[in-house]
Amino acid sequence: MRPNNETPSICGSLSRFAFTPRITPSSASTLVPSQTSVRCKRKMSSRPIQKRPAPRKRSTLTQVKSLDPIVCKGVDVHTLILGTIPSAKSRGVGLTTNDIHLRGGSGNQNYGNSRNCFFNIVGSALGWRRDQTPYEEQCSSLTSAGFALWDVLGSCDTLGSLDSQIISSSQRTNDIPKFVQKHKQLRRIVFTGNSYKIFAKRSHFGQWLRLGHHSGMHTHFLVRKGLSSTSRTWAQFQSASGRVKKGFDAVHLIDGEAYARTRWGGDVRPLELVVMPSTSPAAATMRPPEKEELWHRGCFRFVRPPSSYICPGCGNQGRRTSHGVQHSSGQALCHWFSQCPLKVAWLEDNCKDTRRSREECGTSWYR
Repeated sequence: MRPNNETPSICGSLSRFAFTPRITPSSASTLVPSQTSVRCKRKMSSRPIQKRPAPRKRSTLTQVKSLDPIVCKGVDVHTLILGTIPSAKSRGVGLTTNDIHLRGGSGNQNYGNSRNCFFNIVGSALGWRRDQTPYEEQCSSLTSAGFALWDVLGSCDTLGSLDSQIISSSQRTNDIPKFVQKHKQLRRIVFTGNSYKIFAKRSHFGQWLRLGHHSGMHTHFLVRKGLSSTSRTWAQFQSASGRVKKGFDAVHLIDGEAYARTRWGGDVRPLELVVMPSTSPAAATMRPPEKEELWHRGCFRFVRPPSSYICPGCGNQGRRTSHGVQHSSGQALCHWFSQCPLKVAWLEDNCKDTRRSREECGTSWYR
């Protein structure tokens, strides 16, 4: 038997294998943190609390009716511009003071959203600014040049202002063939954005496009070659093989010479079809400067900018007689804003500060 004086040495050699100290009730309070300290640590180490998104407002079903066609009395109509249906702001709903200023008045307006650049493009083509011209004068300037405005749909039920929110079963069309019959000099129909897709539905005017007969009227639909709008328009009728889709027997792709020989009188009514990009702010895949040039070329048939056109990027005014003449700074005098070498710098400078004065609002729609 080992002497007692060896016991402490044995205990000391075994103490290094003790992994946890013995906790007594008296020492427990010093080792376990209090609840308040735990809460403070959680607050310091926790991530910032994310606010819950506000619940979406439920869309209410609204019955919408189109406005009356806008035509200038005593002027022969050569082009009919067709939209889909007026949006909420076009009907004067939810307008701010700035909206009323930018659109040229309150009340019902075609393309009446202040961010819809249709009348801005019309103004840059005909020589006036939308925010400085009353809506009645805007329409008078357009219709006196032989254009008419109307919508494909006469009424529908919708959940909002987008074309995708229109209830298909509720769509009722305007009597467009009757409008064509009434205006004998009408040669062209221009569709804005998705209005053609609604027009070409089988339940609407699809049979008219396929057969060419409607309400006792025989029609040949034409798509002109060599225009900026040709590829966009012909894509609506072109099949994968490059030919016209089956069933569209009344649609013909013709060149400029054949178009010049077209007889606009007689029993057969030739109608040129043009599909233009949407001017709605929801169609954001294309910027307004590019839309402006395409509309000037496709709808107004300008080969070069009109004489009254002023480029907002460099301030040069378009002159048909000075095409190709160089400015002292090396910039071409005759060009659209989409072709301006200072366009990128102008957009970057104007997009930094969205709070613009009323004098600068005339060009803010380019942003």
